Amino acid sequence: MTDDDLTLRAIGRDLAEELRRHSLDVHEGRESAETVVASLPPEFWCLGMRPDRNPRPLERDGKRPPVRSCREFTALMEELCRGDAGLALAMPFSSMSALLMEQMLSEEQLEAHYARMADRPTWTFFALTEPERGSDAGAITTSLEPGEDAAILDGVKRYIGNGVRAYCGMVFARNTAASGMFAVQPVLVSADAPGFSAERLDTAGLKGAALSEIRLDGVEIPNAGESDAGPSGLRGAMQTFDTFRPCVGAMALGAGVAVYEYVEGELRHRTRRAWQDRFAHRIGATRGLIAEAATAIDAGRGDGSVSSAAKLSAVRLADELAAAAVAALGPAARLEHPLIDKWDNDIRGIEFMEGTSDIQRQTIAQGWIAGRLPIAGAAR
Repeated sequence: MTDDDLTLRAIGRDLAEELRRHSLDVHEGRESAETVVASLPPEFWCLGMRPDRNPRPLERDGKRPPVRSCREFTALMEELCRGDAGLALAMPFSSMSALLMEQMLSEEQLEAHYARMADRPTWTFFALTEPERGSDAGAITTSLEPGEDAAILDGVKRYIGNGVRAYCGMVFARNTAASGMFAVQPVLVSADAPGFSAERLDTAGLKGAALSEIRLDGVEIPNAGESDAGPSGLRGAMQTFDTFRPCVGAMALGAGVAVYEYVEGELRHRTRRAWQDRFAHRIGATRGLIAEAATAIDAGRGDGSVSSAAKLSAVRLADELAAAAVAALGPAARLEHPLIDKWDNDIRGIEFMEGTSDIQRQTIAQGWIAGRLPIAGAAR
């Protein structure tokens, strides 16, 4: 690891300790994630901002580690999820929309957005997933009907992180005046636009993420006509998923490591050694696979296969750790150790982010057949 990597992980561990303090209170509804985030130093709101735009850079030991590459972001998210995965997703910099916003917004819009982020906790959303359709970008039914002065947006999005607290976000819709891959395009939507509404969903885990249902009823989108499909659409959605998939793997690993370390601290010497022998090597190997996937993306070599292998491996390991924790701590583990119960629910929620394990296996198989996946046993 580089010095920046070590510094970034140290920052993540410090923040994770603070998130852990609020973990059960947020999960059980005694405290809101928004209150937790607002109580943090403002530097943490801005962690994901471009260094040249960040007026509140976070320093540690005289260093300002960047959080711009996929590898940097995965390292940070793993550490944060050792504290609390739901609250990690509640951090303003964690939204998938950031990548698309930088590609699509004007310089003036970006300046206003970054100024707002530096001033107060500011959330955005990435709205692709739909009821009955999931995150299949090619099958979405949300429509964008071009007009003379504005396009009209209609549809429903579900399981959208930060939907109820975001001030704006990217909504994927099917442009009725276009066809093929350019028919699907993301548009910027303000949460205060007439016809926009969002409702928080009741979930078993990841409470801090504020997963929401968004309804779009005749929302007017200025200047979003047929010629505005741009470089995004289906390709933009897939690029965003491929970029963030190792980060989801890092989230699963972080939650799994939280379980591992908690159980390790509860066991006696002999059983602790058996626990370490069973899982320590796999944790290190999974961390290495996630780093390899992130490095490939940063180098422009990410095709989805290695990212899928990283996410699948991390979720499988985290799920096994949660199950093994109950076996190690006894039949009353979920009652006597409420964090174990919470982490298990969080891990099951991460399984559905960026595609379920079955979808990841399909991507891995395609990469293997095409000779793009040189990692033996990655699809087990």
